[in-house]
Amino acid sequence: MGAGQSMRASPGGVLAALAGELDRASELCDRLEALVARLVRDNEETPEAALSDAQTVDALAQHIAGLASFTRTLADQGDGVDAAGYDVDPAISQLTLSDLAARLGARAQNLDGPASAAPDSGELLLF
Repeated sequence: MGAGQSMRASPGGVLAALAGELDRASELCDRLEALVARLVRDNEETPEAALSDAQTVDALAQHIAGLASFTRTLADQGDGVDAAGYDVDPAISQLTLSDLAARLGARAQNLDGPASAAPDSGELLLF
């Protein structure tokens, strides 16, 4: 690409590329989670606080996987989106983390959703 030229891409193409990168990040989190689980398991003196902190890696992996799913569903709507924008309901309905679904839904509608909420008990699938 020459100087002064900018790369152009369709909205659907950008979302599809972003979903792919989020999938990659989720895979890397899965590898990190396996390492952390192994380290925690091998250390017999691991305090409970360390176990809780280690579960944060799992929460991150689930969060990234949810974002990838959300983005991919929007990308699947293609570039023929009308002036009203993307239909976010199908993308939100696929999310398994309810706090992420609530935040994305609120932000998609330009509402003030909680910027950071602690997940409810049982919200995460922990290792």
